[in-house]
Amino acid sequence: MKLLKFILTGLMTTIIMAGASLCVKAEESFTYEVLSDDTISVKCSDETITNANIPKEIDGHTVTMLADNCFDGCTLLESVTIPDTVDRLGMYVFQGCSSLQSVNIPVSVKEIKDFCFEGCIKLQEITVDEENTAYCSKDGVLFNKAGDNLIRYPQNKEAENYQIPDTCLIISPWAFTDTQYLRELKMSSVEKIGADAFMGCIRLREVQLSDNIQELIGASFAKCPLLMRVQLPLQLRKIGDRCFFDCARLHTMELPNNLQNIGDMAFYGCVKLTNINIPPSVRTIGEYGVGFTVAETGDSTVIPDVVLNVNFGSVGYHYARENGIGFHAKVSANLIMLVAVVLLMVILLVVGIVMTVKQNRLAKVAEQEQKEEEERLKRVAELQERRKQRKNQ
Repeated sequence: MKLLKFILTGLMTTIIMAGASLCVKAEESFTYEVLSDDTISVKCSDETITNANIPKEIDGHTVTMLADNCFDGCTLLESVTIPDTVDRLGMYVFQGCSSLQSVNIPVSVKEIKDFCFEGCIKLQEITVDEENTAYCSKDGVLFNKAGDNLIRYPQNKEAENYQIPDTCLIISPWAFTDTQYLRELKMSSVEKIGADAFMGCIRLREVQLSDNIQELIGASFAKCPLLMRVQLPLQLRKIGDRCFFDCARLHTMELPNNLQNIGDMAFYGCVKLTNINIPPSVRTIGEYGVGFTVAETGDSTVIPDVVLNVNFGSVGYHYARENGIGFHAKVSANLIMLVAVVLLMVILLVVGIVMTVKQNRLAKVAEQEQKEEEERLKRVAELQERRKQRKNQ
């Protein structure tokens, strides 16, 4: 009996000491900063950490925030446990955590700042506690609670096709960057896409954008090497700088008739896009906006065989001529109408001038004839007067 009691006591002591040791080790893996409310934000100080169990409290201070770049560079991190005392995740919290496969957002989190999961190339899912009032997860994809803002699509989610839910109106900046498996993307209700949202999607091939989108900001689809087709919305007004930068296989692109602005380098490096219709609605085309790529020398050069289909006298027409790009120019119906109206006005003007000249000539002839008639009558009167005088003599 005494032996059993001794063994149990030893075992309990070992467990308590092991727990204390783990707690100390967890606390030793983090540095912290005291916030204004006497709680703390923490940052991992061990870049070799593989399983991070973030403590609820350190030195009597409650952990309420994961600081900016909290796990930046922790390439071996595979799992993380976030306590329910944390209510904020800073910017770039898990940046470069290339071994992290999943993250669970606890009920307490109310704010996740931008770029929280950048560089997590093995991330397969982001889950959220169902009682969380700020965020939710749909099939492993992070949304705000209302479901109208898609915040982060896991980079290593093993799905080739994705239909963005109809409730989603906004795609956050960098929401799909560096996805590994996504090949086809469709959306029907989205109204706004954040900057660089789909940059670096290495297998993305086809995209169907929502008709509600009027602007593509920044490098939305830059460096998508397999992207071939994009269906642009009819109401699109602007294609931003570097929007399709270095999409080397992009070959089908119908620019909508309402498009007004094409940004700098918007289609730079799209070497397969050799036949492009530039609608007459376009008001500005930025530097190297269309028809350029990089040469072996590192300088920008016109893509061989590229042809712009433009309207005579349009912004696209002048852009092609100024940059030495081949083009086919057509005369628009409006220009034809304008030329016809001008020609008619010229004809009417010439006819008016001719008629005026003719009338002036006729008037001069009539005036001359009248003078001659007056002279004749005067001579006749003088002759009659002389005859009368002779008779009287």
